[in-house]
Amino acid sequence: MMRSILATLMLSVLFLLAHSQSQASGETLLTPDNAYNPIPSPDGQYIAYVRTGWGRPNGSGGFGRSNLVSEVAVIDAGGSLVEKNPVADAFLSGWTPDGTNLGCYRDGEYSLVSVNGKRSSKARLPGATNAIGTERVSYLPRLGLMVWSRQDGFHTTLETPNGVLAQHDGWQGALIAPSPDGRYVGIVGGWSQSHLWVYDINLKKWADVGEADIHPDRDWDYIKPSWNPWFADSSRLAYFTHDYSILSISTPDGKQRTDIHIDGTAGLAAPSPDSRSIAYVTFEPRPRKERPDLQFWGGTRVWVVALNGQPEPRPITLKSLDETYDLRWLDDHTLVFDRVADVPFYKQSRIWKAEVPF
Repeated sequence: MMRSILATLMLSVLFLLAHSQSQASGETLLTPDNAYNPIPSPDGQYIAYVRTGWGRPNGSGGFGRSNLVSEVAVIDAGGSLVEKNPVADAFLSGWTPDGTNLGCYRDGEYSLVSVNGKRSSKARLPGATNAIGTERVSYLPRLGLMVWSRQDGFHTTLETPNGVLAQHDGWQGALIAPSPDGRYVGIVGGWSQSHLWVYDINLKKWADVGEADIHPDRDWDYIKPSWNPWFADSSRLAYFTHDYSILSISTPDGKQRTDIHIDGTAGLAAPSPDSRSIAYVTFEPRPRKERPDLQFWGGTRVWVVALNGQPEPRPITLKSLDETYDLRWLDDHTLVFDRVADVPFYKQSRIWKAEVPF
């Protein structure tokens, strides 16, 4: 009991210390939870995220990923919990367009979960124990169904509970990003220099938008953070190419594209709700503390580049030793993002907010 009280007090002290130290840079620590992958609701009233760490109650008790904690929680924009208990034991893909439900998945199962924890559309992925690429699931607004990607022999298959939506030669990846209007389905792999493919549901046609690098850390996909390259009106996508140094903006058919050169190694491109700016993160890798033979992608800083006039990136945050896995816009003037420290088993991760001055 005493140990629990002391731990709570320590978290509170750390929360207040970080909050006070961040005031000069416009950064605010949103919650003392050990968490990552913040995703704001469409109206910006809530932020869902995943609590993490090690020692999952239903895990095997060892060092495998079954012991990774993944508890979906929801706070309001000020950082107050909506529900005391987590709403799901799962990874998080995003909100439904009406902001009433969250797409959640893990261990071959998926469901829509309300902010109060009520589950609907719960099901198990077909052949999940044998198929490749079936863990990630997204909500497809056009059909009102979940959609996922799986490797079917030498083909990539986009599938819903109603059956196959589309197929393509070769393995394109498991990361799926439906457009806000539901017409397009973007799909990409979590590896470097994977190509971003877009399927047009109306035309039943695929387009190769080009090379797309989401995050420079090759282990980024391990804990299943999310990524959304779409502009709000579904007219364009933003992503990085050419070793994370070119910010590309393309139409869904890949026929029109604009490139912006970025200094350094960058990733996590995120268009603003008003489509006037793109936020992104730069990284400076260093040897890991526990495994110096591996790289830790810290030295992170959040930037914003305006798309009107002459593009000139502006730093929004101070440089952090921690690594960022997910970056999103809360509204046209506010960003939310995570910071994951270089400690074993994801035991020090936090959700932050930063104001974007205009």
